[in-house]
Amino acid sequence: MPSRSRILQACYLFLIPVARLLLRTGITYKEFAEISRLAFVEVASKDYGIRGRPTNISRVSAMTGIGRKEISRLRRIEANYDKDLQSHLRTHFNPLGDVLHCWFTDEKYLMDGKPKPLPLRGPCSFEELVRQCAGDLPPGALKVELIRSGAIAELSNGNVVAKRRVLIPKEVDEKIVTYLATRLRGLALTAVHNCTAKNAEEPWLEREVYSTHLPKRVLERLRPVIKERVSDCVSELDDLISEHETHDSECSNRVGGGFFYYEDPA
Repeated sequence: MPSRSRILQACYLFLIPVARLLLRTGITYKEFAEISRLAFVEVASKDYGIRGRPTNISRVSAMTGIGRKEISRLRRIEANYDKDLQSHLRTHFNPLGDVLHCWFTDEKYLMDGKPKPLPLRGPCSFEELVRQCAGDLPPGALKVELIRSGAIAELSNGNVVAKRRVLIPKEVDEKIVTYLATRLRGLALTAVHNCTAKNAEEPWLEREVYSTHLPKRVLERLRPVIKERVSDCVSELDDLISEHETHDSECSNRVGGGFFYYEDPA
C-alpha cells in the first residue's frame, strides 16, 4: 500500500502541468483552492452518505479537514453554482480581475462610459486603483501581469489603458474547457476506477506505451508516425461506436475511450 507522502508527491507531479495551464489563463491559486474545496465537499457529501442520504456536515468536516461553517457556505454556493460561484470568485480571489472590474465599472475611472487612461501615480491613478482593489499588492507587479495577459497597455507618455475587461489572454483557445472538463476528467475517472475497483470488477481500458531511451533525432521522426497510427485506430473505434448508437431514452451516460501521447519534461 502506498504511503500518504508518495500519494501526495504523485498529486504534486500531476498538478504541475495543471498549474501551468491555469496560470496561462489568468486563474489564481485562491480561485483554484476554492474550487478544490467545493469538489472535496461534494464528494464527501455524496459518496459517503448512509442509506442514500447526504453525509452530515460533521462527518464531511472530519474527512476533509474543512470547518463546518465553511462547509455550509460551500454547499450554499454549490446550490447556485453558475451564478453564485462566478460572482464569488471575481470579488474575493482574483486581484487582477478585481482591478479590471473596478476600472470598467467605477465612475471615478470612466470617461463617457469607457475606462479612461490612467497615470501611474497621483490622484485617480493606476496606483490608486490597485490600492482600492488589491490592498497592499505592488502596483508595478500588477501592471506587468495585466500587460502580459493583454488586458492593459502602456502608452508612450507613461499612462496605462484598459484593453479588455476579461483576464483570459486572447491566445487561450476555447478548447481548454473541453480538455479540462472531458479529457482530463475522463482519464482521472478511469484512474480512480482502476485503482480502487474491487477484485470482481472489470478494470476500464487504459493503455499506454513509453520509453525513456529515445534519442531526440528519432523522436522528431516518430511524432507524425504515432499521430497517424493513433488517428487511424481512433477512427475505427468511432465507426464501431457509431454503428450501435440509438436515440431512445435508455441510453447510457457519456462513454468514451482514448489514447494518450505525451512528452514529460520531468
